[in-house]
Amino acid sequence: MSRCLHTNPDRIYDDMRSLRPDATLTLEGGRYATPLVLSSVSGSQQQPVVIHGNGAVIDGGGTYEDYRETANRLSAVQEANGRFPGIYYLADNAALVLRNCQWIVIEDLNFEGCWPTAIYLDNCQHITLRRLHIRGSTIAIGAAGPYTRHLLIEACDWIQDLQSHGEADLAAIRKTGAVNAGLDPGDCRLWREISWSQVHGNIEDTNSRVNVETDERGFDGDFFRAWTIAGYVVLRNNVILDAFNGIHFFNDASDSTVEDFCRNIVIENNWFVRIRDNAIEAEDYAWNWTVHGNKFINCYMPFSLEMHRSGYFYIYGNLGWNQHRPGPDGDDRNFGQLFKFPKQHEAVGPHYVFNNSWMLRGPISKRNRISQFHHLNNAISYYGTAGCRRRRIPRLLVRVGRTCRSRARAKIHSKADISPSFGKNSTYASMVILSITNISPTCCVMRDILSAWTQIPARSLSVRPPSASRKN
Repeated sequence: MSRCLHTNPDRIYDDMRSLRPDATLTLEGGRYATPLVLSSVSGSQQQPVVIHGNGAVIDGGGTYEDYRETANRLSAVQEANGRFPGIYYLADNAALVLRNCQWIVIEDLNFEGCWPTAIYLDNCQHITLRRLHIRGSTIAIGAAGPYTRHLLIEACDWIQDLQSHGEADLAAIRKTGAVNAGLDPGDCRLWREISWSQVHGNIEDTNSRVNVETDERGFDGDFFRAWTIAGYVVLRNNVILDAFNGIHFFNDASDSTVEDFCRNIVIENNWFVRIRDNAIEAEDYAWNWTVHGNKFINCYMPFSLEMHRSGYFYIYGNLGWNQHRPGPDGDDRNFGQLFKFPKQHEAVGPHYVFNNSWMLRGPISKRNRISQFHHLNNAISYYGTAGCRRRRIPRLLVRVGRTCRSRARAKIHSKADISPSFGKNSTYASMVILSITNISPTCCVMRDILSAWTQIPARSLSVRPPSASRKN
């Protein structure tokens, strides 16, 4: 029989130490001081240990403004020691730490002001994080350890920058399945007021050093960041708003063991709203990823695929649009691209990208290459012309059909300002570039999609049939 325990802020530490398989610990309403640590606690598949919130708040006790200078100073120290300027090495300084745990369910908890990290998993297996509401934090959820695997993260939400209208968008998404198009992203600090280099600038990329007085290094984190974990991770039905990065995997294992890590990842039905850098990022080495059913709204770069070696990627059924450019006026990191590729890449399997729909401002890819990349049957249109902040959608090439090799790619590039850099054995096929102001009434897919997901009346999107002389 399940053991049901109730705790409060005064008894929480003793009660957590007494957890056994099949126990359910309910945190009653109140604010719980941090850190909370679970070490070597194990349930089983039939009898997991459950920690359940009932109005409880895990309170880190600080605001971003309180932590900002500390993050900048620590980043400057890292830079002075020849390392990349950031506070990633402090990820285990978390409000809730699970270390060497198995079959644990954490659900219905609120995390507030937990800088730098809200939740940290170290060599854990079969962990479920469900309906967690995280506000603030450089890193919402961190995972490390070569034996960390089988993680389920679902129905969580994270708003990193609270000087935004993230709460309003979150409420709209959860209630209606759509963002509120009437809200101006210019009111969101991280998206519009802070330059990219203030968060992530460095000597190599921006020829700049940390400025302790003006930088914003405390935002340089992710919703989920994994360092060389085994994998088997499912992230679904989460909402990530007003953040610098979304989901981020590293794999720096030795070359002889690298294929044992960062494998079997599923990212499905999540929302990424106003992500200032990368929404989904795989670095170094990665294997067997499925990414589908996600929505990307005003994301600077939806996909960063900077792997040295990878294979068996399936990216399909995603929807995204980038109506508003990020950063203050003059920020040179506000154009973005759909895919960021590595300088050198070896494919051990295919990378399929198909049946996705995008409204973009930047190119599909700016430079570099990826091998065995198959871009098939995607619908893509563009807002304005390069470098302009305009709502008008220009007339673009409409191309539907057969496999496009190098000759066809050149034609599309000259017409639509895109420059895919696909390596050997890649396919660029069935590329559909639609203009909302220049499609026939029988081809209103993008109009209907945007109307449904942004709460814009369909009549506000002009649809005109192409002229008789124009060739498709």
